[in-house]
Amino acid sequence: MKNKVLLVSSFIFPLLLILSNANFQSFGFSDAGEFSLVTNFLGIAHPPGFPSYVVIASLFSKLLELLPFSHIAALVIFSAVCVSFSSMFLFLASNLLLEKLSPEINSNNRNSISFATAILSITGACTWHWAHSIEVYGFQLFCMGMLLYGIVKYECDRKMISLLFLIVGYALGLANHHLSMILFTPFLLLLLPEGWLMVPIVVNKKKTIQQNSNPFKYFFQKPFLIFSGSTLAILLLFYGFMMLRANTPLPFAFGNPDTFDRLFYHISGGAWIKNTQTEVKGIISMRFPYFMRLTFNQFLFFVPFLIFGILYLLNKKLSRLIIAFVGYYLLVLFYQLRIDQAADTDAYMLSPFLVLMFLIPFGIASFIKQNQKLIYIIPLLLLFQVVINYPKTDLRKFNVSESLMRDLDLSSPKGSVLLIADWTSIITYNYYRNEYHFREDLMVLNYDLKFTNFKLLDRNYPELYKNIKTEYDRYVQLLSDAHPEEIYNTGCTLDNQELMNSYLTVVKKIQNYCVSKNVAFMTDPKAYILLSQYGLFKVAHVSGSLVADRITGKGKTFPTLNYDWLNQPRLMAEPGASDKMVDLEAAMDFNRNYYRQTGNILLADQAETSYQRIKRIQRDMKLRMPFLFRPQ
Repeated sequence: MKNKVLLVSSFIFPLLLILSNANFQSFGFSDAGEFSLVTNFLGIAHPPGFPSYVVIASLFSKLLELLPFSHIAALVIFSAVCVSFSSMFLFLASNLLLEKLSPEINSNNRNSISFATAILSITGACTWHWAHSIEVYGFQLFCMGMLLYGIVKYECDRKMISLLFLIVGYALGLANHHLSMILFTPFLLLLLPEGWLMVPIVVNKKKTIQQNSNPFKYFFQKPFLIFSGSTLAILLLFYGFMMLRANTPLPFAFGNPDTFDRLFYHISGGAWIKNTQTEVKGIISMRFPYFMRLTFNQFLFFVPFLIFGILYLLNKKLSRLIIAFVGYYLLVLFYQLRIDQAADTDAYMLSPFLVLMFLIPFGIASFIKQNQKLIYIIPLLLLFQVVINYPKTDLRKFNVSESLMRDLDLSSPKGSVLLIADWTSIITYNYYRNEYHFREDLMVLNYDLKFTNFKLLDRNYPELYKNIKTEYDRYVQLLSDAHPEEIYNTGCTLDNQELMNSYLTVVKKIQNYCVSKNVAFMTDPKAYILLSQYGLFKVAHVSGSLVADRITGKGKTFPTLNYDWLNQPRLMAEPGASDKMVDLEAAMDFNRNYYRQTGNILLADQAETSYQRIKRIQRDMKLRMPFLFRPQ
């Protein structure tokens, strides 16, 4: 009975804890807006597409919306549920491992240790933050937890139901954040029971140990055939569905995997893959302290138990487990240290952190070996960890999307055409427009004009497209000739004069459209700097966080920078916020200079105060995450 109570508690308690400081109305930086958008209508997310998350999160949201919950709230709850399931799987797997490898521990202590490990897995600062964020990482922890439980369960009983857990966890993970599963695959082979996938160790009648001379025949055994065949079928199901949706005229699609060549390009990482191949001088030394601090903050008081766990397994001569648990962490760590990545860089460590958790039960077992009463220290350490990390992971006032859209609304006159370079702002607007019909009078374009798919302009703004069709189509054609992958993704590499001239011609045509309709042409600071270099802004006026080609009288509350999330502890550990900090710095710089020149001393002083505030925040962030603000 106690085991069943703890099993249920290992799911319920994390779920309540995660949801207690979640934000159900607003989402954060980077890809949160994109995943909110694509799950709303089963769209195409950025490479590799994450189809299992998109489909399952979308279905979960449709069910909760019947209760009713908003789409944002449903996705937050989905992440929390997924991470709570990973906690429950960890409880089950820890219990089985301790029973099999440490039979000297009595059942009460075994259950207590397993429960403590399960709760610990979600109270780390990194996991807790992503546990209630609208992202794929909570679902990936669910997949990894199911996979690890399947491995342990199948090792113990060799039953088909156990193999099914292994298959589903592995396949769903590969159809989601496949990198973490691909990097885990060598260790999966190491952990799986002897007799398939590994060269089996055969004990003959004289009880001597020998290696089987023909390991390849085990790839044709029934368990492996079921594993590989089922995994392939699940992958084909989800990626095939993504390919099918790519042939649908969606209001938003990142990429266009509608052919096998484009599907392969999308799954293999698309344009982002260059970040894993580019050598950046000094990047490892800049990122190493950050990841060491990240690891320490994840385990906090339980770091010694990781060491105790390794020593315990060494004493038991279970080096295979140490290689798998520690090796996976080190492999992902090395991968992350050498790539030039900002947003979500901490989230890549969630799966390795979960795998490292398997050392904790053995560490606690070693700790209480001499005195069983020492186990009562563990709940106290967990309580201290919760108290310390609760404010660090509190997103209740982390109202990023709400504040950005409120600012955009107050800054933009009716009917304006906006060119936005900041990814968080542009993707958030697209979500709010599709979900809430927010400011549908505006035409908000990415500064590369085509956003994430060149067909979106015609689908979303047919009137504008009709007026600029000739120039826009020529620009897309030239971009396709020079960089064919970019017409279906963000960015435009304007690396030849003909292409650059074509881009500028389209922007001029948009400006002429605004004049003919008597509406404002506006940009954010980054886009303004680009266009002003080519004389496309003859006169510039500040309009809140934006720059306009005319006096709008809008956005005069912006200099106070009334953003609740700027005061939240989470900001100091949020790599994805760095681009927005640069954007706000530039906007406040525009505001303070503009209002000085126009004689509005009050607004100039407010903007100056906010400008200095942003600079201080950037300095603090740079101390913690120096790789975010390195010279480009």
